[in-house]
Amino acid sequence: SDTSLFVADSASGVISEYSWDSLTHIRDIQTGANGFSGLAFSSVGGDALYFTDVSDNSVKRLTLT
Repeated sequence: SDTSLFVADSASGVISEYSWDSLTHIRDIQTGANGFSGLAFSSVGGDALYFTDVSDNSVKRLTLT
């Protein structure tokens, strides 16, 4: 998204969304992951975040609404 900044907390599995312009906290997204090793954004086919869950070494997709 060109209006948001996403920050991943690897220890808690939470991705926090902030307004890009004001850096105001918008929401926390609970992923259920036990850790991250990467985070990416894509707008192809609808806005989504991709992250790697280190507990099972898999790539997960979160659709943003």
